[in-house]
Amino acid sequence: MLLGAALGATAACSKLPEIAEPKTGNVGEYEPDSGDMIRYRTLKRSDFQSENPPAVVKQGPYVLGAQTCAHLRSNPDVHIDLVTKTQPNGKSRTEGRLRNLRFFAYMDRKCSWWNPTNDDIAYTLEHEQIHFAISELEARTLNREAKKLMKDLHVVGDSKEDVVAEVQQRLNELLEEHNEDALDRNREFDEETSVGKNPARQREWWKTISRELAETEAWR
Repeated sequence: MLLGAALGATAACSKLPEIAEPKTGNVGEYEPDSGDMIRYRTLKRSDFQSENPPAVVKQGPYVLGAQTCAHLRSNPDVHIDLVTKTQPNGKSRTEGRLRNLRFFAYMDRKCSWWNPTNDDIAYTLEHEQIHFAISELEARTLNREAKKLMKDLHVVGDSKEDVVAEVQQRLNELLEEHNEDALDRNREFDEETSVGKNPARQREWWKTISRELAETEAWR
């Protein structure tokens, strides 16, 4: 999920310019052991390590101030328990269930970019922190339901390979769904704060997000 702040001189509007539109990527494109991945924490200017700017940085009066690559992933230690049973007809069937399922929000520092001409560090860092926090809140929503998800995600198939593939597909679909939910909220946030700069409204967002983070700390 590629998220960024567009800094401009005009008032905020409901229609975002293309450069300010939050974007999502295939969750399968990112692996926790690739790039320079960090779990949710307070961001610093030095966390934006990409030297390659996005394809479009300026659009009319709007200039992209920064871009955060944030996304949801399942725990890399998640395990699929497989049990193969022989049926009365002599054929075997394999059951698969997930174990140790947890979810985290990651930021890829090598993918995340800061416009070197942007010296509005405090506002931009707060903006990107909110984007990151929105992904973190989606991860905590999933963690709150993790026990039920492990119970419900029960797959039966003719082979271990089929079962593993089905479990992985359903898990990816779940992640895609929640990445899209985060994307929708990020778009709402950007429509109110990203174009033209709105410190007061952004501070209101941060207060709301901070309260939600405190309320969901148990599912971190």
